[in-house]
Amino acid sequence: MLGVNRREFAAFVAMALVVLSAAACTSDGGSDPTPSRTVTRTTPTAPATTTRPSSSATPSPTVPTTGPNVRPGEKPPTESALAKTHTPPGATEFALFWFQALDWGYATTDSTLAKQLYTVACADCARFVTVFDELRSKRQHLVGGRITPVSRHLVANDQRHPGTTVVDVKIDTEAVASVDGHGKTVERAPAKKALRYRLWLAWAKGRWAVTDYKQVRT
Repeated sequence: MLGVNRREFAAFVAMALVVLSAAACTSDGGSDPTPSRTVTRTTPTAPATTTRPSSSATPSPTVPTTGPNVRPGEKPPTESALAKTHTPPGATEFALFWFQALDWGYATTDSTLAKQLYTVACADCARFVTVFDELRSKRQHLVGGRITPVSRHLVANDQRHPGTTVVDVKIDTEAVASVDGHGKTVERAPAKKALRYRLWLAWAKGRWAVTDYKQVRT
C-alpha cells in the first residue's frame, strides 16, 4: 500500500513524519531551552535583511489551483514578502508557509508547492511529499487532513545543523482519509491537536529552505 507500511502511512496522514526510528526522527523536549514568548525574542541566527529576488532563470513549476479536497473559493497559499527576507521574523513566516504548502498538498494531492521549499538534504521532506504523488498515481486522494497552524517561534540552535535558523511550529490537523477512485476509504487517521514540529532553515541563493524537520515530543 502506497509503497510504505501501515504504520508509516498512518503517521503521514496524521501529520507525523514517516518514522524510521523514534530516536532518529524525534527531538525530545529537553532540546528547547528558549521560552515560546514571541516570534522575535530569541537570539537570531540570521544577519541583516535581504529580500529574495523577484525572478529567477528557471520558472517555478505550476501549482494546482484546484483539487478534490479544496474548499469552495480557496486559492493556493502564496509566500509573503516577510517570508522572503533574511531576518528572524522572515524565518518564522517561512516556517508558516511551509505548513501552508503541506496543507495545499492535502487539498490537491499534489506536492508541487512543497517541493520548492526544501533542500536536497531534507530526506524526511522528500519522503513526506512523495506520498502525495504516490496517492495520485494510484488514483487516490485525501479527504480532510487540513492543517491549521496555531503558533510559531524561534528556538535556540541545538547544533543539530550548525548555521541554520530553528523554528518551532505548533499545528492542529483534521481527521483524514485516503479515498480511491470509487469513493471507497482505503485508510484513515484521527484528528490531532497541538502537534509540535521543529524546522531547521537555511538561507541560500536569496531564499529560505527547510534542511530538516522533526516532530518534537514532550
